[in-house]
Amino acid sequence: MRTLAAAALVLAATGPVLAAERPAIKVNRWQEDWSVLADPAKRTEPLDDLKYVPLGDDAFLSLGLTLRERLELGDAATFGQEASDTSLSQRLQVHADARAGAWRAFVMLEDVRAIGRRHVGGADADRLDLRLAFIDRVSQLADGKTTVRVGRQDFPIDQQRFLSARDGPGVRQSFDAVWVDWSRGPWT
Repeated sequence: MRTLAAAALVLAATGPVLAAERPAIKVNRWQEDWSVLADPAKRTEPLDDLKYVPLGDDAFLSLGLTLRERLELGDAATFGQEASDTSLSQRLQVHADARAGAWRAFVMLEDVRAIGRRHVGGADADRLDLRLAFIDRVSQLADGKTTVRVGRQDFPIDQQRFLSARDGPGVRQSFDAVWVDWSRGPWT
């Protein structure tokens, strides 16, 4: 019951995407841009005042929360030992996204637990950890958009076959790195 109440709270906090101008909730929450809510008339969903907190001229703060709970049932052969391993995998992420002009700072904390699991590995649980923390700057260069990002971040490249955020296990994967991206039209 507690799981359903928590899921309802998350859905109420994020709200459905009703208008084309509103961004979609994404798996990689740092990819969302809630600047469309600068217009107070577009703040129509519950908790929109947390998605867009004005900080002054061309600056705002966006706050968010993600809760994922997954019941895992395991019943593998263990050669005479107890085979059942049923557990609840829980991932809670809280983030803040501050933007001022071309500059941005993003921070996400993550708490991952494997409740009831007999054998807990490193990808299954991690109590309150700094998941993401980066700054970036967007500018124009050679008729294209350039983004330079420094800090702990995700790399969602293509179908994530070579480099992945590892969304299946409870603990997602992040990297400490410098990222430079240039795009112009269909080219990145």
